[in-house]
Amino acid sequence: MQPNFLIFMTDQQRGDMQPTFGKAKMPNLERLAENGVVFRRAYCPSPHCCPSRATFFSGLYPSQHGVWNNVNLADALSKGLYDNVRLFSEDLKENGYHLYHSGKWHISALEGPQNRGFEQLNRKNGQTGEPQKQERVPDMRDWSWFEKKDYLKEGALRGDGEIVRIGFPEYRQYGETENPFGDEDVVRAAREKIRELPEDEPFCMYVGTLGPHDPYFLPKKYLELYPLEEIELPESFEDDLMDKPTRCFSSLCRFRND
Repeated sequence: MQPNFLIFMTDQQRGDMQPTFGKAKMPNLERLAENGVVFRRAYCPSPHCCPSRATFFSGLYPSQHGVWNNVNLADALSKGLYDNVRLFSEDLKENGYHLYHSGKWHISALEGPQNRGFEQLNRKNGQTGEPQKQERVPDMRDWSWFEKKDYLKEGALRGDGEIVRIGFPEYRQYGETENPFGDEDVVRAAREKIRELPEDEPFCMYVGTLGPHDPYFLPKKYLELYPLEEIELPESFEDDLMDKPTRCFSSLCRFRND
């Protein structure tokens, strides 16, 4: 009898944010670790999301599969995988597996999970292989482009937690919501599908959440698990920026000039 595969991939969750390393309360992950295997020397093939996901699915380094950075950005070095790259899902499909995908894809802007053998249970906007309207960010010295943006207009002030990122709309970096990123919908779709599956047909199900990727929004009951007065701030929290990047860069330029 062929084994079933359930792959649950969170987004942007560092190694030190696991139950055995960090201070976060994660009872379900703790149970999983106690009854499974914890890899303490597992390394990410790239600091960026898309190349790492492409490596997971293909078994290849970014230099081999062709995904270098965020495939959904207008200035992406590549929009998807090289033509000859094969994913493990295709091998499973050929060997009689039923494939299901719920949640985040983020491997290619040119194709979605359905192009690689998966039945999609829950679609995430912008990550299904469908064309998207994108705005290209100009040379950072082109000030005229920035002047057109609302966040540079007179009187345009950012509120608490508001972030301005070049090429992105304004957004809050933290707050409260009952269903951040729609991750509950992603998990629910996968859970309901598993309950429907016949026991005599092998399956592989991939579940990809967007959390704990920023922005950091979550239900209030989880925020209350961590009282502010119990959170220790780093010693450098109140430091000013006098000796930080701009000063160091200017000094380095002078050093090279001399």
